[in-house]
Amino acid sequence: RLPAGQKASSGTISITQLIGGLDLRPGRQRLSANARVGRHSYSAQPSLDFDGYGVDAAFDWDTAGPLSGRVTLAGDRRLGSYASFSTPTGVGRNLERTQAASALLRVGDATRSRLWFEAELAHDRQRSDVDFGAPRAYLGEPFVRGYDRDFRTDAASLGARHRLGGALVLGLGVRVTRGQEDYALRTLEPVPVALDDRFDRDDLDLIAVWTPGGASRLNLRLSYGRTDAEQQLVRRDRTGWTGRLRWDWAPTAKLATETQLGYETNARSVPGATATADEPVASLELRARYALGAKLGANASLRHASRRIDRGNDDGSDRVQGASVGLDWQVHRVVGLGCSVAHETRSTSSLSAGYDATTASCTLRAVLQ
Repeated sequence: RLPAGQKASSGTISITQLIGGLDLRPGRQRLSANARVGRHSYSAQPSLDFDGYGVDAAFDWDTAGPLSGRVTLAGDRRLGSYASFSTPTGVGRNLERTQAASALLRVGDATRSRLWFEAELAHDRQRSDVDFGAPRAYLGEPFVRGYDRDFRTDAASLGARHRLGGALVLGLGVRVTRGQEDYALRTLEPVPVALDDRFDRDDLDLIAVWTPGGASRLNLRLSYGRTDAEQQLVRRDRTGWTGRLRWDWAPTAKLATETQLGYETNARSVPGATATADEPVASLELRARYALGAKLGANASLRHASRRIDRGNDDGSDRVQGASVGLDWQVHRVVGLGCSVAHETRSTSSLSAGYDATTASCTLRAVLQ
């Protein structure tokens, strides 16, 4: 993933993880949780070595009356994606920690009622410790060695869902998000430079879920929103449409496919987003899985994302394209083996760095349950 002009390198990435989980169903309730901890090692770039972890938990509750809901908690520690504009490409390190929590209250029976209401509170936080490896210009500062980033959002939403027959559910909701993104630049000067960017975002969400048959299911979210940024440093005022469409299709018992089409801005403040910060992204993702036998399965994926980058007086764009194929073999009831090959490329007009990356990987899993 090195920028053009730098000598390419290759090496082995080794990940050793311990994974555990639980799934309890006391009465009408359900408690599930998963946790993992592991060591990630890079033979060619040992500066990227790190200890990672992840945990997620959910509690689904239901009463004999019309009230039900869901509470979720999640957190992890990992290397940040190279696909972000602000992340160094091929050099340095972006150690990222995320935290998320949400609470959903539902009034009405979503499985049998024709009309029900939903209210949700959500908190999201992402902290990054970015080391550029060598000083570079960033946010107008010419000699930045790295930075600490803290991105927090709190959101509240209220909506109604109406079932039109057995196949179609339509919904309407409003969502209010309050966020803040703080940067503490580590420069060659002894005094660090601190920047902060507060913003407000309001959205009107249109929801549709259509299940024309057991083999097909479509989920659509179409939102009209407005973002007001206080500092106009890394985020701009925006007004317009965003949305995401997902189509799950299983035409046979052996084949299952998933298609996602999306357009997002200020992505971490909207549900299901995959982009970062304030970079408008149009994306298309295709996934397929085919059962070759009782214990052997094949999978493949394609991804395309086009991004527009706006940095004040500088405008640019880039495209990320990727593909992967793999096989999974359940060797034994408790032992599984999976191998895959993936390729990703980014072409860019300016501002971000282009790269090509090819990865071949195998994973051995031992699961006791």
